[in-house]
Amino acid sequence: MNYRQLGKTGYRVSELSLETWQLSGVWGTGFNHTSAQQILETAYE
Repeated sequence: MNYRQLGKTGYRVSELSLETWQLSGVWGTGFNHTSAQQILETAYE
């Protein structure tokens, strides 16, 4: 994993991240808790 400094904060953050827009599905549709949980668990692994 590669890390970079976040501006002048001194925090080191990974170069990769999970954008959470896909957790809610298509704009304006319902939220699927099971699907969101699976996405987060897979990203964590």
